[in-house]
Formats: sequence, C-alpha cells, structure tokens
Amino acid sequence: MFEQMRIEMKRYIKSRFAFFSFLLLALLFLASLFSGLAKANTQQLTMLGAIQETTSQVEAKANQLSKDKKTEESDREKERLTYLEPLISAYSSTGDAQTRNELNLAYANFNLQEFTAGRQKDIQLIPYPNKEQEITQASLQQDVLYYQYLVDHKLTEVPDSRNQPAVNYLSNQLIYRISSILLFAFLAIQAAHFFMLDKRQGSIRFLNVLPISKHKLVMSKVWTFFLLNTGLFIVVAVIALVVVTLLNGFGHLSTPIVQSMVGKTDVATIGEFLLAYSGLFIAGVFFISMFSAFISLFTRYFISHIVWIFALLVVVQFGWLQANNAHEWFYYLPFHYLDISTMLFGETSMFMHPIGLGAVILIDWAVVFYVCMLLTFGFRKRL
Repeated sequence: MFEQMRIEMKRYIKSRFAFFSFLLLALLFLASLFSGLAKANTQQLTMLGAIQETTSQVEAKANQLSKDKKTEESDREKERLTYLEPLISAYSSTGDAQTRNELNLAYANFNLQEFTAGRQKDIQLIPYPNKEQEITQASLQQDVLYYQYLVDHKLTEVPDSRNQPAVNYLSNQLIYRISSILLFAFLAIQAAHFFMLDKRQGSIRFLNVLPISKHKLVMSKVWTFFLLNTGLFIVVAVIALVVVTLLNGFGHLSTPIVQSMVGKTDVATIGEFLLAYSGLFIAGVFFISMFSAFISLFTRYFISHIVWIFALLVVVQFGWLQANNAHEWFYYLPFHYLDISTMLFGETSMFMHPIGLGAVILIDWAVVFYVCMLLTFGFRKRL
C-alpha cells in the first residue's frame, strides 16, 4: 500500500492541477492582505468613528428626552455619555492602550448593569468592527470578560486591518472571510479530480487486473488524498503566517477573540480557536476523503462525483439540519459539523462542548463509509 501511495503522490504533485490548486488556495488566504481590507490604517481611527456615531445618537436621545420632560430617562442617557466621551478622548490621541481597555471595560459593565436592571431597550452598543450587535446577557457578559482579559494581561486590542499581526490575520480570515464551506467545496473539486483520474485516463482497467487487494488500492488513495490535502492547507497557512509576520509581526496566541466559543465560560484566545478549528477541519478532510472514496465506486464521471459532495455541502450551507431546528438524532449526522464557525461560535441546546464531539462524529462517519466499502468489495471485485 505504501508503494501505491508513493506512486499516487508523485503523480499528483507533478500535475498542473496540483500547482493551480496551491496557487488558488494561497491567493484565497492572502487576498485580504493586499485588497485594502480596512481603509483606516489603524484601529484607533476605525473605532473612533464607531464611538462618535454612538455618542451622537445618545446625545440626540438625551436632548429629546429633556424636551419631553422625561428627567429620569434623560439623566440615564447623560450618565451613558460620561462613559462614551472619555472614550472619544482616548481614541482621538495615541494614548495608552491600557486606558482604552479600562474605559471599554467600564462601559461594558455599565451596559450589563442596564440589562440586569431591565433596561435592555436603552442599551447602546458601540458598532466596533467584527463585533456582533447582540443585546443578550451572555453577549454583554462576554464583552466584560473580553475587556477584563485585555486589562488583566495588559494587551492591546488588535485591528482587523492590513496592519494586523500574523496570528490575528489568519484567525480573522477563518472567522469572517473564508467560510469552511468554501474550503470544503475546494476540497470537493480536489476529491472529484483525484478519485476519478484513473477512470478518466482509462487506467482503471489496469488496476482492476492487478493482483492487489482492491481494498488496499482504495485505501492507498484515501490516505494519499488525506495527507496531500491536509499538507496543502498546512503549507498555505504557514506561508500566510510567514508573509504577514514579515510585514506586521507574528502577534500573540494569547490574544483574546471578540466572540465566545461554545463550551467555554471564559474568554477564548486565538491559540485556542486555531487549535479547535484545525481539529475540526482535519476531521472534516478525513470524512470527505472516505466519503469520496466510497462514492467513487459508483460514479464514472467528474461531474457526477462532485454533485454528490456538493449536495452534502448544500445541506450544510442552508442549515437544513442545524441545531436549532433539528431532531435529536440529527446531532449524530455529520452535516452541520462541517460548518466550523457555527460549531465554534453558535449555540447548541444539546452539546456543551461540541468541538471534540464534532470531530469524533466526523471520524465515526468516515469509519461507516469504510465499512460500506468493505461490504461493497464483498460482492464485487472491481473498482
């Protein structure tokens, strides 16, 4: 089997398809770096505009309440301004990052207190970049935890811009711009090309008469495809990290991310996010590898092969089996575990920690398709 894997790897690596796949994936990961992602060169300018916008809205509301003789409500809005106006001053100058963190923490605590007091409708969130404008107790508590973490660890909030360090750039690409569904769609095209190559070239007849177990031939393809594509994504991610590191520095894996990860009660760091994402993604690659190998036994053409995988991804993309509307047994299907961002940042009612469980379920289904292949070879002796 290892000799067959060596042959498959050599054939794939020398192909033009492999080169263009690498080039396309590299461009996908690096596009935002050169596309003018953020017109503002610093987070300070971007966030200042967001604070000024919120402050203007609060001022207008306070003035209107004063005209309407609603003194109590007007006083609360004026109290809100006592948190916002210092933020404008802090972001208007190149002041201390710790001061900005402390001011944001104070405003986050104020919003949480307003929510606890039952004044949810009065809360005014600052529309910071890539920050969900969701007014729930959980999201407001996450804001407090996030800024408390920055204060305690004396960290600077990092901009989602062309000047961000490498680990921030990579995590923001995976969270906000490169959907895992897009990556798996790319993988589906790779799989259709790889598993249908022998049938397209006519060499399948030669493989069928070889005195080698058909099971070993298929599994050599599965492991070759899995290793090649896992390696491809790792290489491209490392290249992106190196390029951005040369431009903006590496950054810190301990930097917190704005969104809260499912299964965590405290702030999640970039390092934790990248580790969790990698685990789910690698399990997804293994699942796609085994699924593609199985359907290759029943398909003859590139198009028919890719339609099967795309049909699976369509189910994922349109959320037909998502946690909020699925029956309990749907949780044990592999579909929604391919939507990695939803699994990491969405809410589930059944699993407290779906990350590890999602990887296990994807691998379990890969084993199911492996058993199906063994059963298939039990009644037929050709690929």
